[in-house]
Amino acid sequence: MESTKPLITSVRVTLWIYRCFGIWRENNQRSWYRTYRWIFTVPFLYLYLLSMVIGAFKKNSEQLWKDDLFILLTEFAMLVKTVSTYHNFEEIVKLFNISVSKYFSPMHERKQRSILQNLNQILMSYFIISLLTAFTTSIHIFQGNYKLPTFSWFFGIPYGPDHPLNYYLIAYYQVFGMIVHCMLNVAGDIQIAYMLATVGIQLEQLERSFTGLSRIVFRDNRQREFCRCITHYQRVRRFAKQVERIYSAPVFVQFCVSGITMCATAFRLSTISITPDNQPLIIATAMYLCSMMVEIYLPCYYGNEIILKGQRLTNSLYSCEWYRLDRKFRRYILLLMTLTNGKSITVRAGCFFRCNLQLFTTTLNSAYSLFAVLQHTLNYKDNS
Repeated sequence: MESTKPLITSVRVTLWIYRCFGIWRENNQRSWYRTYRWIFTVPFLYLYLLSMVIGAFKKNSEQLWKDDLFILLTEFAMLVKTVSTYHNFEEIVKLFNISVSKYFSPMHERKQRSILQNLNQILMSYFIISLLTAFTTSIHIFQGNYKLPTFSWFFGIPYGPDHPLNYYLIAYYQVFGMIVHCMLNVAGDIQIAYMLATVGIQLEQLERSFTGLSRIVFRDNRQREFCRCITHYQRVRRFAKQVERIYSAPVFVQFCVSGITMCATAFRLSTISITPDNQPLIIATAMYLCSMMVEIYLPCYYGNEIILKGQRLTNSLYSCEWYRLDRKFRRYILLLMTLTNGKSITVRAGCFFRCNLQLFTTTLNSAYSLFAVLQHTLNYKDNS
């Protein structure tokens, strides 16, 4: 963990989460940690998800939409992120090391430090709010109605007023499991956002470097700086491609389930009667809906920044007063402008959708359309 010290706090927190929850993987791992991984992950990952899935199949469609679907789909996305992180863990750590290496060292250290501080505040705020949302699942325990926090079936074990001990054991198990799953899910979101933000920061540095080429007086120094910029541009492209290869599938799954999840959450929120007893549940459901929106907004925003900053590279090359340079140098700039304009850096989800703000609005529109259909169906049943 010493090599992770240069990383921002939010990213270091995610790595500690992976170590504490048995996701950490490296060569020559100690046998006691491998044993601990199975002791932890079997009851709090696989057994938890299995009981949730079986419990969901025991309900009719309306109960499924109201009670379990919004959590079930989020759990599926979390599982994909966690499994993908585990299998690509060594490559992810390499990407983290590259992001703080001398190759990505800032030319304007003060400005980059400010950008990273703002990024860290955003990601830590998202982490804390999501964690508080997971803690709200414990509300049911203190309401005295013996309702389980997340799913109402647990391998047929009886619970309720006649079996209070069973109820409290299962309830606290579910709350702890939900917190663990929330932290794993958010850890994946933070790492994706950090990787995309790193690409954007490097493209912004390249933009300033290209613009300043004309201010370099000596030809040899200018050519050396231009070669350095080209090398760095290729390095950033490879970094972005590696990020896309590792996180493309998890992000794709996240967006596929997010529309249905937000729809199910809004549908559940609309079915809760506004009474003093239901106020904690309304607040918890609203916080969950906001967390889901932020979860898909982060990769869309930072992916959109990559597209915009990549497109600005062509403008920065054109603005470097190329007409003052010699013919050979102008030819190099023209070739690079063709490259940056025709093959701009983008990160895709599942090799289908570009991560941008348009994808975010499309997901919200799909969620609202599905919610309107459900509301219309429910009103039709009530009237008939």
